[in-house]
Amino acid sequence: MNNGLIINGKYEINEMIASGGMADIYLATELKSGKKFAVKILSASYSKNKGFIARFKKEAQILSKLSGHNIVSIYEYGEFEGTYYIVMEYVSGQTLKEIIEKKGYLSPSTAAGYAIQICRALKIAHFNGLIHRDIKPQNILITPEGLAKVADFGIAKYTSEELTRTLNVIGTAHYISPEHLQGRVLDQRSDIYSFGVVLFEMLTADLPFRGGGPIDIGFKHINEKPQRPSDIIAGIPERLDAIVLKCLEKRPERRYQNVANLISDLEDFLSGRDITAVETKKFSEKYMAPGVSGSRVAGMDGIAFRENLPAKLRARIRRITLTMTLLALIFAAGFTVILALFFNINSELADFKASSSVVEVPDLISTDFDSAEKILLTYGLNLKNNGNVSLDNLADSIITYQEPVSGTAVNKGSNVYVKVNKANDTDIVLMPNLIGLGLDKTEEILKSLNLRINDPVYEYNPFFENNMVFAQSPPSGQEINKNSQVDLTVSKGTELITVPDVRGMDYVSARLSIESLGLSTLAMKFTDVNVKPGTVLAAEPSEGSAVIANTLVKLYVATGEHLIIVPDLENMDAASAGQILSDLGINFDQIFIKVDYSIQKNTVISQIPESGDQISVDDRLLLFIGQ
Repeated sequence: MNNGLIINGKYEINEMIASGGMADIYLATELKSGKKFAVKILSASYSKNKGFIARFKKEAQILSKLSGHNIVSIYEYGEFEGTYYIVMEYVSGQTLKEIIEKKGYLSPSTAAGYAIQICRALKIAHFNGLIHRDIKPQNILITPEGLAKVADFGIAKYTSEELTRTLNVIGTAHYISPEHLQGRVLDQRSDIYSFGVVLFEMLTADLPFRGGGPIDIGFKHINEKPQRPSDIIAGIPERLDAIVLKCLEKRPERRYQNVANLISDLEDFLSGRDITAVETKKFSEKYMAPGVSGSRVAGMDGIAFRENLPAKLRARIRRITLTMTLLALIFAAGFTVILALFFNINSELADFKASSSVVEVPDLISTDFDSAEKILLTYGLNLKNNGNVSLDNLADSIITYQEPVSGTAVNKGSNVYVKVNKANDTDIVLMPNLIGLGLDKTEEILKSLNLRINDPVYEYNPFFENNMVFAQSPPSGQEINKNSQVDLTVSKGTELITVPDVRGMDYVSARLSIESLGLSTLAMKFTDVNVKPGTVLAAEPSEGSAVIANTLVKLYVATGEHLIIVPDLENMDAASAGQILSDLGINFDQIFIKVDYSIQKNTVISQIPESGDQISVDDRLLLFIGQ
């Protein structure tokens, strides 16, 4: 992507600032406002790969629904010159990984401060039903002011979806949870484990598990117990050790059950208060069996003493000792049964209460009052206005405080008290983020801020549903005067094009007919000696199909020559794939592309043509190899 290039007439590319496996990130300037943005552009080598396009689109759609100080904001996304882009907030500063590599380990208070901010971002994601699945220092940006922002939701998953299993593990080996490696169904506690690794790394400038490769590291995640951070760096408080180790529990049920409780412990640590992780540890130690050393010393003293007693007396002492031992064992067994029954009954009672009458208070901060009221109705809770505050940088009716705080367990029917913003009468307002909102809701918000809408521009956009805002000017966060004009670009949904019937046409005419509609074509040879060579036999998608712009339409063209069926080479190591093609007599070329994970190196990422297609001995197959 060349410097000076203008994307969709709005953003001028200034320079590349980062490069990843599937996309590059550029610093860009919005021509109208002069504001700096980060533009993430899908690499050309992936722009025809449906899997990578879907992942790129999904990241944009996810980010458009998440809003918070600790999450990188998205302003626009779409298609440009055959590839896809996302316009994001430009965050100056460094990644957390870069900071750790330059400074070494961070102080406990600094690490805890960053940790709370990271957890706030996860809390928003989890509240929206998302699991990030790739929490690591490389994906956390730190501004010069110390604000942490979580980025890269490219492999995030909704908790309602069927999640990735063992044969398709996605993530980074050093930060991945045991249940993810074992192919189990994931929930928010998997992110908490990955966060625990990040907190460990902040405190020690090292990782809890290292190894010769991803498999070795994964084995340690599943089987080995991590060290306490204070065993590596002296001076780390026991309470912070306890938080890290609770996050890194192998079994999810032993970790923090939600991020709200984790934030509470981190805040209590910074305030010098007791934390639940330490209390849990003390409770476990209280019920541990006594040590062996004390009883062994007593036993040795007793033997020396008994050897000097008469035989009858020694026999009587043995009988008394045996009787007392049996009684102690019977009592211990009975007590254990009673204790187990007690905890089982209480656990079942707690589960019953939780399922029938106890709910967890959701996070209402930054939500408007009417929406919060509807949210609480689904929880069986009541919303009560406990007064107003006046903040000029917020719209009217936005909640700024709540009690009980989010994550608190309360009975259904309980009241949740909030304070609501009542903006002062000022001539300056902050432009809200409208991306992803319906036009009706957008008009309602702008009206409440005394802002006016110019006639919206309607465009087709495959990322956004019909009547949804996908671009705005001024951008969110900019201070503007009341009664200012706001420009909106609104989606008309996905433009659908009907594939024409080109069967029986010669290939050149068929290709021109399809490409004139805004679709792409790819010729696929097919042996048929009964038809004139060059005649189109079929199209895929077939005639009459409704597809989006730039969809690739395969044209199966008749030929009289012998053809070879293309084998499936994806995920195969490059050397083996090359040997198979050589054995089949297929010529091929290789393109090396950067990848995120070591397991992808020297592996076939994708191929053109795809497996199952037919090619002649003179054709060349293209392999994309990870590097």
